[in-house]
Amino acid sequence: MDAHHTPETAEALMRSRFAAFRDGDVDWLLASWHPSTRPAVASAPPSRAFFACSTSSGTITVRAQ
Repeated sequence: MDAHHTPETAEALMRSRFAAFRDGDVDWLLASWHPSTRPAVASAPPSRAFFACSTSSGTITVRAQ
């Protein structure tokens, strides 16, 4: 994914961001992150991390464990 080909639905966006998190695609994570909550710098997760995705009240949380 890149800034010129953004997902068309919220679900597609979240799937692309989860894949980017899993794959360590920091550029896409930053490009697809809303500026009001985006950190100045993001780092790739550890290569052998386990991921958890949960939803609550319309909020999706993705964690490396």
